[in-house]
Amino acid sequence: MNFYLISYDLIQDKNYKGLIDAIKSIANGYCTPLKSVWLIGNSGTSSEVRNYLSGYIDSDDKLLVVKLSDEAAWTTSIGNDNAQWILNHLQP
Repeated sequence: MNFYLISYDLIQDKNYKGLIDAIKSIANGYCTPLKSVWLIGNSGTSSEVRNYLSGYIDSDDKLLVVKLSDEAAWTTSIGNDNAQWILNHLQP
């Protein structure tokens, strides 16, 4: 299982729900520590995740998919559930 950070910036008034539903549909577990940032589990590559999600955004929207390592740091303000997800999945 790989873990990815997904971040997006949808230009103008866009269909956030469609993209969010698409992220959830490919996630093998996820958390949302920031407004437009998702951490997900997925067995594919970062390119495969990007290619799939690109079908839910317009050409002027921005999308970033980054494969994560086993090291992470955060502030307590991300919330207990998000912090626990990170501890369970990204910490050695």
